[in-house]
Amino acid sequence: MTDTSTPPGFVPTGDIGGFHGHIGPFFMSSDGPPWRMGLHLTDWHTNPHGVADGGLLMSLADHLIGMTIFRSVENGTQAVTISLNSDFLGAGRVGDWIEGSAFITRKTRELIFARAEIACARNPILAVSGVWKIVASRQLRGGAAAAI
Repeated sequence: MTDTSTPPGFVPTGDIGGFHGHIGPFFMSSDGPPWRMGLHLTDWHTNPHGVADGGLLMSLADHLIGMTIFRSVENGTQAVTISLNSDFLGAGRVGDWIEGSAFITRKTRELIFARAEIACARNPILAVSGVWKIVASRQLRGGAAAAI
């Protein structure tokens, strides 16, 4: 039997609408930095080979870095992804808890450079790095910045 309990320190992100709502449910750390996000892998999240779909993992990393930017850079900063480079290092399977953390590595007036690591049972399955462009400050759909 698979353990589907959520690790201590994680809370549901809730439904913030858009694409995010179609690929979760996601959980996020209640403390940070570093901010962490995770999810329980279900059949819904796998590719035809029965492992976590690469698109899901990249989306999780992109959401995680976006949330990290939103929470860490002048709270409420909106940034859009310019590039996202990925290295697939392992696999997650149905029933696994996967978890990632993100780090801002550099910030200029217009750009933010960041990286994220996604792991399953502490074994790395994805490493990403990328660049985000600062576009504005904003609130998330349905509430305050803390809602993400």
